[in-house]
Amino acid sequence: MSSSLNHLRFIATLEQSQKMSKPGPLAMSGITPSDTIARGLKMTVEDQASVFIDDPECILLSSYQSKGLAKVNTTSISKYIKLFGETNLDWGLELPEITDSVKSAIMLTIFRIKEVECIRMLSFLSYMNCNEIVEPVWKRFEQNASLQNSDSRSGTKSVLSLLIESGLVRRYTRGHSISIEPAVQRLMRTILESGFLSNVLNENERKPEYWIDVAMEMVCSTYPSNPHETVLESEALCRIAHSCLRLAEEYCVKTPRAATLHRRIADSLSFRGSYEQAYHAYQRAIHITECLYGMYDPKIVGILINLGTSYAKYGRCEDAVNVFDRSLRIMQMNKNLPHDTVGEIYMNLGSVYSEMGRYRDSVSQYEGAITIRGTSQCIDFAKLAEAHAGLGDAHLRVGHFETASGSYERALEVYKNVPSKNHVFVLRVRERLGQAYSGLGKHSASLKIYESVLTIKKDIFGEEHAKVADTIHNMGVVLKDLGDFHKAIDCFEKAQDMYEKKGIHPNDVRISNAVKNVGVVYTQQGNHQKAIEYFQKALQLEKQSGRNELGMASSLNNIGVAYARLGSYHQALTLYQEALGILTRIRGPSHVETGDMIYNLGMTQISLGNARLAKIHLEQSRRIFISALGKRHPKCTKVSKLLKWQARQRHTRRDLHAAESRAPVDLSEGLDLTELLASCVGKTMKSGQGL
Repeated sequence: MSSSLNHLRFIATLEQSQKMSKPGPLAMSGITPSDTIARGLKMTVEDQASVFIDDPECILLSSYQSKGLAKVNTTSISKYIKLFGETNLDWGLELPEITDSVKSAIMLTIFRIKEVECIRMLSFLSYMNCNEIVEPVWKRFEQNASLQNSDSRSGTKSVLSLLIESGLVRRYTRGHSISIEPAVQRLMRTILESGFLSNVLNENERKPEYWIDVAMEMVCSTYPSNPHETVLESEALCRIAHSCLRLAEEYCVKTPRAATLHRRIADSLSFRGSYEQAYHAYQRAIHITECLYGMYDPKIVGILINLGTSYAKYGRCEDAVNVFDRSLRIMQMNKNLPHDTVGEIYMNLGSVYSEMGRYRDSVSQYEGAITIRGTSQCIDFAKLAEAHAGLGDAHLRVGHFETASGSYERALEVYKNVPSKNHVFVLRVRERLGQAYSGLGKHSASLKIYESVLTIKKDIFGEEHAKVADTIHNMGVVLKDLGDFHKAIDCFEKAQDMYEKKGIHPNDVRISNAVKNVGVVYTQQGNHQKAIEYFQKALQLEKQSGRNELGMASSLNNIGVAYARLGSYHQALTLYQEALGILTRIRGPSHVETGDMIYNLGMTQISLGNARLAKIHLEQSRRIFISALGKRHPKCTKVSKLLKWQARQRHTRRDLHAAESRAPVDLSEGLDLTELLASCVGKTMKSGQGL
């Protein structure tokens, strides 16, 4: 490289001397420039292109004439392109003539291209990510007939070969990706935007906005529309997509393809859990769509639904409701649109309301989805079954096991009309039906369902899959309810071992749930110290993961219940307050789970003899339960009876302690621990998790 640098310095010095009409270093050293160079400085561009200088390191051009003398071959132009990047970084300020000389060499190489397809391909590549352009993107260029001459016999492959031979494009040795140097990209954009190709390209093709939109079209056509199935491919294309979108913003290009590409990127980010980045991408897609079509165009609805779903996954339920409500208003303003989209919005609202603890609203939304999907002209039985299953989930979460089991049974009955069965959906619904049966006390029927589901899962997913472990875990819950504690512990430990196995992506939530349920078994056996050890182990796992604060609240609650049963009420009170802080921040002050924790505080205050504080907590929990569940719900009835009992016993603390010793289980009624003892629904193992 040192000889190239010296040679370039020599050329720059020579040209500077010629500008100043002073003898250059060649003359001073007694060396006269050759007749070839002397003639070259006076030649036209066409004549200069045919003059060669024997230099093994680089091509020498006269920046004084803005064009050059070149020996063009793959090796030399590649070196020149490399020099151009280096001069821009290192030598540009010291010897700006060098940059101009190298620029002229690359431009001359571009001007020598005769094939129109090569110019178009180079224009297209100039607005892509320079480092790596994967095969599906550049190969898609071949299929775009509008970019090809109809009478051309050379396809993209031969066009690309010509560009590779010229040194302007490189192909990676592994795979089929190509790259283009940033120097070539910048110069090609300059040539295109300066109008030098007016005799080659049409008016639209001479605009950078055209090629930016073409680049986004190529990426959109290859970017996976379903990131669930092609995560790796979407990651490979993500860099190219971001590069196209940066240029689109720089040139203020707002087209449907730009909105689509933002949405595809957002879908991929949301699937991988990068919700904050996904929000920005969705909002950018919405902004572009609004600029193109207006704020109330139906084209925005699909993006809004995806944005709302991402909000819900990240726990921003209020934002999700607002987004879904907006999409619903747009759909209602456009009455001729398909009703199925409205059904989808109802389904999403039902899920979010259930997560927020607004169960009556959740049930209402699912019922609306069933009405829409069940009365359409062409019934989609798979989606109708999904709506019935969603309604079952809403009832299951509040302990309406009879109603939930009816919804699941209807879902399975409706799904029989679906021609091509989705086994995962059927297994998920059957497993939740087993949870409902368990809640009804039909443990034998529940266990029978789990055993049949387990057999099918092993055939589909294999013996060691996490989905198989989910069913084994749920079987442990039923065995625990049946009083078969040893088998229950075996199931929980086996599930935990499967979650932790190599080859299965470890799921911190599932692992901590399995550990937690072992603690529940020891609680039922009366071994509260042993239970505390397992609850603390689960809490430690949840703290290490840093992503499961709700699980931490559940563990803190369960440790508190165990301490309360041991008579350590002050320790229990501290743990309940810490758990309440987490639930209030994440779930909100009016969520049912927050009400459960406030009920716990009230029960502990009763045990401590603080009747006034106990009454305040119990009345607050009752208001939450009535608002979310209705007056007739068992939780509301239980708290009301307890308040009446407390009023009768207000002045007899001794009787309170006696009642507590006779029925210690009352300290945990209505709490997460009781839900753990009843079924795997709740914080320890969400209904249908992993299915």
